[in-house]
Amino acid sequence: MSAERIAKPDEIDILSSDFIGVGTGWGAYGEALSRQSGVDNFVSDFYPKSENLIALYIGKESKESDELPLPTYLRNNVAKKSLK
Repeated sequence: MSAERIAKPDEIDILSSDFIGVGTGWGAYGEALSRQSGVDNFVSDFYPKSENLIALYIGKESKESDELPLPTYLRNNVAKKSLK
C-alpha cells in the first residue's frame, strides 16, 4: 500500500477483502473502487469516526491482529479559501 492520498477511483491501490471501505466516496464510486481495490465490504453512509470503526472491527469474523483500526481523514482543498 502506498502513502495515503486523494486519488481517482481507478488510481487507488490494490488492497484486499481484509479492508472495509467507508464514507460517501463509496456511495458515489463504490463499483469502481471495489473493482480496483479488491475491497468488497463497504458502507457509504458510515462515517470514519473512531467509535464506528471499532464497531465494524468487532463485527468482523476474521481478526488477524488485536490492533484496533484508526481513522485517517484525507481531504481535498475543499475547505481552503482563496486570499485573493
